[in-house]
This record gives sequence, C-alpha cells and structure tokens, in this order.
Amino acid sequence: MKPSIKPNSEQTAILPRSKRSERDLIVQMLALLAEARQAPISEQTLELYCSRLAHYGIDDIRAAIEKLMFTRREEGETAFPDLPTLDEYIRAAKNARLRTEREQRERAEAEAEERDRHEHPENYFDVRQMIHEFVKSNGIEVLPPQKPVSLEGVTAALEVLTAADLRALADVVEKREGMKRRERRV
Repeated sequence: MKPSIKPNSEQTAILPRSKRSERDLIVQMLALLAEARQAPISEQTLELYCSRLAHYGIDDIRAAIEKLMFTRREEGETAFPDLPTLDEYIRAAKNARLRTEREQRERAEAEAEERDRHEHPENYFDVRQMIHEFVKSNGIEVLPPQKPVSLEGVTAALEVLTAADLRALADVVEKREGMKRRERRV
C-alpha cells in the first residue's frame, strides 16, 4: 500500500507541475525503499524526507535508494534509514555521477584533440624540436648531464659537523656554484 501525500499548504499546492511530479516521484521512491526494507513509515516521515531531499536530482536520489534497497541492515540498524544516512548515499551517488561525467567529458576532449592533431598538424608543434633548433641556431653549447656525486663516506663526516661548520660548507658550495654560473655566461 503506497501512502499518498496531499499538499497541506498553499506553497506546495501551487508548485509548478514539474516540481509536483518530482515530489511525487521522490515520495514513490521513498515508499518503495520502505517496502523493500520492510519498514513502516508514516506520511509525516515521507513529507519530511521529501522536503529535505527535494534539492537533489531525481537520478541521484534513485541511485541512492536502489543501493540502499539491496544493502543488508547492520545489527541494530533501523529498517528505514535515517535522514543523514540517506543524504550520505545521495551525495555519494551524485559524486559518482559527476566523476563519471567529468571522465567522459575529458575523454571526449582528448579524443577530439587527437583527431584535430591528425587532421591539422600545422596547428601543433614539437617543443623539444623547437628547443633543439633554437640551441643549434644560436650556437649554445649544451653541457652533458653531470654524474651524481657519491656521498657514502661523507655522510658519517656530516654527522659530526657543528652548525657553524655546516654554514661554512654551504658558503663554499654557493661560491663554487656562483663561479660555475659565471664561467657558463662567458
């Protein structure tokens, strides 16, 4: 037996047809959830839940209710979920829907860009190739990467250094780096 909720105020009675049908749909889904979980539910509870959930999308509410319909109740859990639990399920459904929509949109954009790259390669350029041509045309010497310095024996020595020793060491390193930069400019 599905409960029917009649508008009890002027505000709900003058809702546009689409809002009334959405509201009726929410009531039907909540009644279905109550039936599936074998929960007695009053018209006042349906009215409260409906008014609190009306700002969510129908698809998000439907997804949450479908999930709750097939979720076993925990020990001591009420048959009909409380409002915060239902709200949590609806938010999770909404987030999943938004994530899926975003992934589909990003995939479509990437596919469109890939098609455009193949159809109009003149609109795209290879940054590595541009840098290589710039370096070559300006006569810039590219230094080979330096090998990392081994610090195996140095680690033990660093442990006994004082703060003053570390500052002095940092000054020496800075001075060497500054000399290297000046050499490169010349």
